Amino acid sequence: MSLLAKVVLTGTAFAPIIGVYSILEIINKAYWCAAFLGIICVILGLILVLIFHHALETFERSRFSIETVEASDRESVGFLLMYLLPVLRTTGSEFQWVTLGIVILVFTLIMATGYNYHFNPILRLRGWHFYKVGTNEGVTYVLITKKQLRNAAEDVTAIQLTEYVIVDIGEKQ
Repeated sequence: MSLLAKVVLTGTAFAPIIGVYSILEIINKAYWCAAFLGIICVILGLILVLIFHHALETFERSRFSIETVEASDRESVGFLLMYLLPVLRTTGSEFQWVTLGIVILVFTLIMATGYNYHFNPILRLRGWHFYKVGTNEGVTYVLITKKQLRNAAEDVTAIQLTEYVIVDIGEKQ
């Protein structure tokens, strides 16, 4: 599921951006466009929740010994800049489907083929936190957890979502 997880984590991260466009279309009185974008936003959110839930329920669990912890929300800056793009377009202009599609496609491909794909604002809104953690094997992972990590000397039970992304399942999420 590694490739699918990368694409889902990256692609569904655009749901809030599409939601912003939907709101702008309501302001511009383009209600059909707003409804369509709103439906896309909800569908992307549901896809993420369902696939993430499936992974939490079915993937093999492993113990990871954490030696170092660092907050990993820096990747959110790129997405936050993307949220500003809708505001930059002029009010009353026709919706630019092609431009939105190309920007999302290019950004998704760039993020999914690198190692910055893990940040997802939908997960963040649902209470998940992102940390870079180093293990005693010398491997650095991104840990997605509902816990607030305050010290490094901790073991977590997690699933491995991608090569370098693990999700804490210690307690029932």
